[in-house]
Amino acid sequence: MALLAPNPTEKQIRLDSATLHKTFMGIAAAGFAAEIVLGFVAASREGKISQRDFALAHQIVGYATLTSAAAGFAILTTSF
Repeated sequence: MALLAPNPTEKQIRLDSATLHKTFMGIAAAGFAAEIVLGFVAASREGKISQRDFALAHQIVGYATLTSAAAGFAILTTSF
C-alpha cells in the first residue's frame, strides 16, 4: 500500500538509509514469496532426485532472504 500512496512532496531519489531499507525489504518480500513456491514444489517432488535440487534452492533463497531482512533492519535501526 505504501508504494501506491501519493507523494505529497516532490523528492529526488538519493541513496540514503530509507532507500536502502526499502530496497532490502523489497528483496526480502520477494524471497518470502519465493520460499512459499519453492516449498510446495520441493514437497511435490517427494522421492525424486530433483527434490534435492529444489530443496537446495529453497535453502539458498531462505538464507538470502534472512540476510536481506537483517540488512534492512540493521540499516533502519542504525545511523550512519
